[in-house]
Amino acid sequence: MNDAPESSIVAGNKKDEHDSTFTSCKNSTSVSTGIIVDSYIPAEGMQFDSEDDAYHFYNDYALKHGFSVRKFSWDRNAKGVVVRKTFVCSKQGWKNSSANPRTRKPDTRCGCPARIVLRRLSDGKFVVRTFVCGHNHPLAPSSMSHLLRSHRKVTSLHLATSAISELADNVGITPKETDNDFVKENNDPDN
Repeated sequence: MNDAPESSIVAGNKKDEHDSTFTSCKNSTSVSTGIIVDSYIPAEGMQFDSEDDAYHFYNDYALKHGFSVRKFSWDRNAKGVVVRKTFVCSKQGWKNSSANPRTRKPDTRCGCPARIVLRRLSDGKFVVRTFVCGHNHPLAPSSMSHLLRSHRKVTSLHLATSAISELADNVGITPKETDNDFVKENNDPDN
């Protein structure tokens, strides 16, 4: 995936160079410079067949760069069709202060400005209208970024194991007996 050809899309990232709290964006430039960037970096003008394709692209980008993504906002037209969608860094915004203090979790939000804004075209595709890559917080190392919320995946094996465990519990089979059955099925006593 790293040996892909370069894209012909020009980056449209703007960053206040006087603000040193933001992380820099690799291979990004202002639109006015006209420099071509890597096709794996979101850029204004990029098109996607669906909002899901755009989300997966941005989430993959986030995984490589050490942050997690949240679906933030959307606008619908009079017919109820989504015409604008925004995905943000999971640390965007601020914690709601009216939350119950007894069940309060640690704050993870810090007002991060990183985001991507998509607009629906007349043909139903989505185009990137705004891409902000700067973060105001440290990014996760690549060895840990798979643990961030938007990158966690539940495989079909996990789902099957969970369903079998629940069925076994419903009929009175203990978890130890269930585990022993899995080992017998796989003929792997080291498991």
